[in-house]
Amino acid sequence: MKQFLELFYHKVKEDRLLKVYFKSFDDQWWDVHIPIMTAFWNNVVFYSDDYEGNPMDTHYKIHQINKLTDNAFNRWLALFE
Repeated sequence: MKQFLELFYHKVKEDRLLKVYFKSFDDQWWDVHIPIMTAFWNNVVFYSDDYEGNPMDTHYKIHQINKLTDNAFNRWLALFE
């Protein structure tokens, strides 16, 4: 899962439409974020129960600062798929 997420976010950070949402995050932030995302997706896919957090609240707050457009969300989904 970790390798998948690292590859996915590498694509996101390089994507013309999506990179604007992630440009302020440095490598140190990603070093913290990837394990959190790995725990989240392991919990979603494998019911690992090793994630604690509220991603909806977190992303709602981010959206208030930098609104995610429908086009950007659809691009994110396309890269994820």
